[in-house]
Amino acid sequence: MLVIPHTILLIQMKIKWLKMILISVILFLGIRISISNFYFSYGPYKQTIEYISTTYPEIKKILHITEVTAGPMVEYNGTSGLSHYWLKAKMSNVDAFPEVHQYNQPREFLEPGEVFCAVRFHNLELNKENLDLVLSESELIKTDTVRDNKFKNGIIIQVYLLKYRGK
Repeated sequence: MLVIPHTILLIQMKIKWLKMILISVILFLGIRISISNFYFSYGPYKQTIEYISTTYPEIKKILHITEVTAGPMVEYNGTSGLSHYWLKAKMSNVDAFPEVHQYNQPREFLEPGEVFCAVRFHNLELNKENLDLVLSESELIKTDTVRDNKFKNGIIIQVYLLKYRGK
């Protein structure tokens, strides 16, 4: 529908040099948009899923500390076999993602001795109570970061490799 007015304008236009300039401008803008889409990044979400799957193949559960990681990582989960979990917070839109399993306590979905990952945006203090709860009930094995490599100063996701001790 957006092309029809431009097409009618070009058909009705009698001045050939002006028609050539308009066609050139349209082509230039189309190529410019296509090139910028080539550099589109899935952000660190897809990279984090791939990183966890390849670096820690024993991990099957990801606990999202902030909802900002839950939706996109579920979207790019693919065939990784990872399950996504969320501890209920005061405010959340995670209900929109049926793939994200919601619980009130870590013991409801984790067994003592089970290794899992917790993820959050780098230094984002949302849901800090949930992170503190999980860290107090688990042994921290390692902390990693995954960066969006396509952009300078891109988004950084922190990955906590944890072993659940239980309460």
